[in-house]
Amino acid sequence: MVLLAHSLTYVEGLEQRVKLSTPFPSVELKVAQQSIFKIKIQNVGADEDSFNLTVLSPLGWETSLKSGALVIKSVYLEAGENRELDLEIIPPAGEKSGVYAFTINAFSKDGVLQDSLSMKVGLPLAVVQSGIIISSLLPSIEAASGESVEFRLNVINKNTYDELIFFTASYPQGWVMTFTPSYETVAIRSLEFAPSENQVIVAKITSPAGATPGTYKIDVVAQAEEFKETVSLTVFIIGKYSVTLSPTNSMVSFDAEQGKPTPFSFYVNNTGTAPLKDISIFSDKPDGWDVKFDTTTISTISAKSVQEVRAVITPLQDAIPGDYVVIIYCSNYNLGLSFNLNYRVTVKGSIAWGYLGIGIIVILIGVVFLIYRRLGRR
Repeated sequence: MVLLAHSLTYVEGLEQRVKLSTPFPSVELKVAQQSIFKIKIQNVGADEDSFNLTVLSPLGWETSLKSGALVIKSVYLEAGENRELDLEIIPPAGEKSGVYAFTINAFSKDGVLQDSLSMKVGLPLAVVQSGIIISSLLPSIEAASGESVEFRLNVINKNTYDELIFFTASYPQGWVMTFTPSYETVAIRSLEFAPSENQVIVAKITSPAGATPGTYKIDVVAQAEEFKETVSLTVFIIGKYSVTLSPTNSMVSFDAEQGKPTPFSFYVNNTGTAPLKDISIFSDKPDGWDVKFDTTTISTISAKSVQEVRAVITPLQDAIPGDYVVIIYCSNYNLGLSFNLNYRVTVKGSIAWGYLGIGIIVILIGVVFLIYRRLGRR
């Protein structure tokens, strides 16, 4: 194996200003086809800067860094900014089987090597020039439960005649899967391929909303009259985060007296598929009112579980009788979760205030009566 040589000027001890990374540093091609690496380049320095990019590759291999249709030789980044580029790799025809190494170098404007990223592409033993081939450049994808993911499958008819290829799959119960040609929306079960034709088939699979976090395997089969090929795909289901509030007695209204504490309670419901941690409980209440909780932070709630929170509300001593709204919140800032529950609190006046009101009315009636009698005599 021969690598193209470059003169590297790397200065030890200098602060690193750029970082290169890729989610899949090693892949294997089923045939000598184009391979694409997703490359992330991030400015980790304190100032904006531009960086020159080069690729070291085996002799005869075609490589290019692209952004869409543009071939990228350098990139300008603000401090903290990152961009994603595609590294396209095409092996030469007739290349022997083996593992081939590639390196991306990022240089500062003054020629100092800032970071390097190594990748490997494996070529298996040569395959017979007949049959069908199905492969996926990204055979494993991460998703939340209930989300849809798409695998782009490269399908090749290596025969010298037309071939009708059928697509089937084995996947977990309760999941939904469809096949569509690339850039089309119609679902298919089979597709006609011309001799040596290469097409991309999109396999879309959706997990149930309550799918348990874990690793799930999907086997996709491409089958013709004489040939059958399988590609194994993997979906990593991560937990789905969701939280709600609900009253323990199904009532979102209650009565309270001026200046007197009134207890109530509600449930914090983890409606997601992953445990929730550090849930904050707080309220929005009228001025001068007091709302106290038996806990203001819930450390952990298991998936599909609830936790009861007890609270006491005390209206202002001289609150005017009537209806008020008190809002209870639960949230997790880091996960971007928030939910609120509105309570209608009806404040009742005390009996003493009632008697006082009656007394005032009686006095007013007496005053009116006396005025009437005096005016009547005149």
